[in-house]
Amino acid sequence: MKLGIDIDGVLCSEETSYERYDATPFIENIAVINQLYDDGHTIILFSARGWNEYDMTMLWLKNYGVKFHQLLCGKPIFDIFLDDRAVSTAQQLIDQVGEEHV
Repeated sequence: MKLGIDIDGVLCSEETSYERYDATPFIENIAVINQLYDDGHTIILFSARGWNEYDMTMLWLKNYGVKFHQLLCGKPIFDIFLDDRAVSTAQQLIDQVGEEHV
C-alpha cells in the first residue's frame, strides 16, 4: 500500500519556518510509520514546507530515524483539506491499514 504522510502536525509539532529544525518529534506516530515501512508499505512524506527547506527537513527526518521512500515539499496550502482518504492520527492509520500490518 502507498501511504502519503504529512510531516508537520503528524510526525512533529508545528513550528514557524525558522524553528522547524527544533520541532518536537511525535515518537508514537514515527514508530507507526516505521513499522508500516518495515512491513513493506511505500511511505511518501509530504509537506507544505518549501523546497528551500528540503535539506533541513531531510536532516531532521534522519536525526529522528523516520523511515520513508520519498519526500515531497510544496504541498498546496488550504484552510481545510477535504479528501476521501484522509487519516489524521496514528490510530486512524492503524484502523485503515489494518492492525495486522502494524
